[in-house]
This record gives sequence, structure tokens and C-alpha cells, in this order.
Amino acid sequence: MSGNRGGPRVKVKRLHEIFPNRYLGFNLVYVLSNFPYLSEKTIRALNESQIPLVLNQNGAYWPGWYGSGWEEKNRPNALVYRNCDYVFWQSNFAREASRIFLSGVDPMGEVLFNAVNLDSFFPRRSTLRNKDFTFLVAGNFNSDNFYQIEGAFRAFAKIYRKGNYRLQVLGLNQSMKKQARLISIDLGIEDGVEVLGKFSQAQGAQIMRQSDTYLALKFMDTCPNLVIEALASGVPVIFSDTGGTSELVDNNCGYGLHVEGNWYSQPKAPDSDLLAEAMQSIVHRRWEMGEAARFRAEEHFDLRRWHLRHKTVFNQLLEVRGQVQ
Repeated sequence: MSGNRGGPRVKVKRLHEIFPNRYLGFNLVYVLSNFPYLSEKTIRALNESQIPLVLNQNGAYWPGWYGSGWEEKNRPNALVYRNCDYVFWQSNFAREASRIFLSGVDPMGEVLFNAVNLDSFFPRRSTLRNKDFTFLVAGNFNSDNFYQIEGAFRAFAKIYRKGNYRLQVLGLNQSMKKQARLISIDLGIEDGVEVLGKFSQAQGAQIMRQSDTYLALKFMDTCPNLVIEALASGVPVIFSDTGGTSELVDNNCGYGLHVEGNWYSQPKAPDSDLLAEAMQSIVHRRWEMGEAARFRAEEHFDLRRWHLRHKTVFNQLLEVRGQVQ
């Protein structure tokens, strides 16, 4: 789960479980688009040594999100993207963003969603309802994406006194916890909101399992691990129907909320009225949608299948390059 040990580190850890990292004697290089720092000289040396270069591509920097300097920020990723032997796009949205902002031509590759260990993330054993219906917002939050917290708070304020509802927020640093607290007081929802700090993946799995609905409000997200982990935990998802999230969640296990926007739009949360309506509606479908969520995770996001696909592609590339497998 993305937290103080999340994000790209999760993928690295999962790859290490099957493909140990070597600083010497390696026969394939795997690069994450978050850290694409290979020089032209290094790429040329890899090619001359017949060592395949594989890229895990998480979209690109786009103007509305990153602002001034997005072109320069994309340069290291674009260099690897144009010279890789194979690319795993994390979603079709990632593929589209890469085509627009990195290169007009797709390298050889495929869409491969992020994955989850289904033995670590699983539904809670009891189907007894929580005393309060619990909505969860979690992630690595900063000033640029704090709009997700504000959006959740404003929607929650519209339903707070209409039922036994609770909103839990996970992943804020100390200054943002204070900011969130002030907003909750201003909206009169402080008694229904629990604001927590950074978290490990193990802690996040337990908290996710005890939640009733996960709110994925990030604008134009590529392939959020947290959404996949929610589905594996049997937790339905209400999400911003932008970016790649709609590729992960179908109508059986979540509600997508339309948000106007494009590559030049400032990130924003769904309309608070629409979000509040969805939050109330999902209460009556929690267990039905939760079962569908787990089924979808098993069908599409099993980590074992993700490992197998990597192994198959790696072997094919090594065979073409004449490397020993």
C-alpha cells in the first residue's frame, strides 16, 4: 500500500522477490519511469553489450499538473522511452500520456496493470457492519494534492449528520494534519473525522480491510496501487473518473464520478454534491460491491500473474539478444 514505504518502492520490492538485483553480472536492465536516469552513453553501452532495456511506464509529466518546466522534466524519461526494448505501460492512460508527451511512436510493449499480493490484502473475515460506516482516504499527500482531502471533507460535511458515518484520512504529515483539523472544525465535522499520519504497507492493509469504502479522488491518476489494494480487500471504490482509475474499477465494484478536465487543467476533486450522493448510495451496496471488488482483483491484479508476465517477456528478450537465461 502506498505510504511511507510505498509508490515505486513497492514495485521494486515485488520484482526482487523473483528477480534478484545485481550490480555486476546482470543481463537485463529494468527501469521505472519515476527514476529514468540513464545517460545516452549508458544506453549505448547496454545496446552494444546486447543487454535488453525494459521500462515500467507510469505516464508522463503534463502541463496542468506539473506546470512550468514539464518539458524538461520529461527529458530523462523520454530518452529511456525512445530507446527501450520493451515497455510495460501501467494503463492505457499511461500509454496515451507517453505518446503525447514523450514520443509520437509507441515502443514495443503492452499494458500491464499494477498488481497486489492477494494473500496480504484480503477482505475482513466478518461481514458484520462497523458501528459507523467508514470512508477512507489514503496516500502520500502534499500541498499539490491536498485538494483530495478538502474534496472529501466538503462531501462528508453534506452527509455527516444523515447517518452513522466516519471519515478516516491516512498519510498526512504534521503540518497537513493541522490544516486538515482546522478545515474539519470549520465544516463542523471534527468529531466524525480521524486524521492519521504516515503508514507502512502492513498497517495500511489492516486499515483498508476495516474500511467500508475507499475514496480515490486524485485527478488523472495513472494506475493507483491503493485502488487495487482496496479491491483486493473487498472494499468498493468511489473515484474520479479520469486517467487510468476507470480502467481498474468497473460499475460492479465502484462509482466513477465525472470530472471535467484535460492535459492543461489544474487537478481537482469531483463535485462535492456528486461525491456526497455517491457516498450515501454506496452504503446500501457495500457487501455486494465488496464481493465484486475482490473478484475483480483476483481476475485482473494477481501479483503471481504479474510476475509470470515479466518472466515471459524477460526470457523472450534474452533469447532474442542471445543471452543466457
